[in-house]
Amino acid sequence: MSCFRSFTQVIGAALSAVAVAGFLAAGTSAYGRPIDQDRDQDKQDACSVRTLFGDYGAQIVGTRLDTKEVIRGLLLMHFDGNGNVTTKNYVVLNGTPQAPDWLAGGGTYIVDQDCTGTTQLVVPPIPLHFVIVNNGREIHHVVDGGAITVVAYRVR
Repeated sequence: MSCFRSFTQVIGAALSAVAVAGFLAAGTSAYGRPIDQDRDQDKQDACSVRTLFGDYGAQIVGTRLDTKEVIRGLLLMHFDGNGNVTTKNYVVLNGTPQAPDWLAGGGTYIVDQDCTGTTQLVVPPIPLHFVIVNNGREIHHVVDGGAITVVAYRVR
């Protein structure tokens, strides 16, 4: 039985209203560049399936809604940059390992230009939604219909 899910931190930064007003009045963005230049940079920074490439290590955290079982686990995901993902996971439910060793799996993924996307794992069928952050070095997943999240960090 293979499961995984996890979602974690949201990182934010704030500028004072005076600083924002000053930047906007000067026609510049919060980065000090002309606003049009930021728009051009956003177009260059658009995500695609190629944004996810390589191995990502993740922690699985959550609770199964149907059984109220606490889920903890580890996950290694390999994204091929073409929409395919292979996985290895080790999951513990209520402190009980679900397999004696790592379980292999896989599926497909889609990435939208705004760096959001979906993953469909095949066995068992697990649909996830995600957001790519930190220039593709992190992925924050949530399992559809579950209270389980996965946060993955690029390892190579």
